[in-house]
Amino acid sequence: MAFIKNESIVVVKTALAEFTLSDLKQCEVRWIDDTRLQVIVNHKIYIITLDQVSPDFRQYKLQLGPDLFEAELIRHIDRLVQKMGLSKTLQTRMEDLKAPMPGLVKKILVNEGDEVAIGQNLLLLEAMKMENVIKSPQTGKIKHIAIAEHQTVDKGQLLIKFEL
Repeated sequence: MAFIKNESIVVVKTALAEFTLSDLKQCEVRWIDDTRLQVIVNHKIYIITLDQVSPDFRQYKLQLGPDLFEAELIRHIDRLVQKMGLSKTLQTRMEDLKAPMPGLVKKILVNEGDEVAIGQNLLLLEAMKMENVIKSPQTGKIKHIAIAEHQTVDKGQLLIKFEL
């Protein structure tokens, strides 16, 4: 199934197939609320729940009954960039991850020596009574964790060192 919302296309990828814009001809989509969609395909109604959302990377996990599906939000500009071969950009590697704001380290979600993926949650930082998830800016290995849980940190303070 594919969904359009605000000129964006969601492509659902499963182990067996990938459904794209052309599949929209056979289905109708309505938002029920912020986390649920009603999809009508061949006069059959499906309720899809957004199980896990990562809007910064435009990735979603959808639940349809007992089945979980991965979905990726693909905009028209994303398709053009990919078609032009510009999506393979050089990734800047960084050694130090520093605190983007002052706050309290609520929970550290990784350990030294862990391999992490780009966008993976590393720690929870509470600032101004809001929990902020600090994500990995790159794929790599954690060399050193310079903070501890329940520690107060200043803006720009070293949090995690990556192996280069």
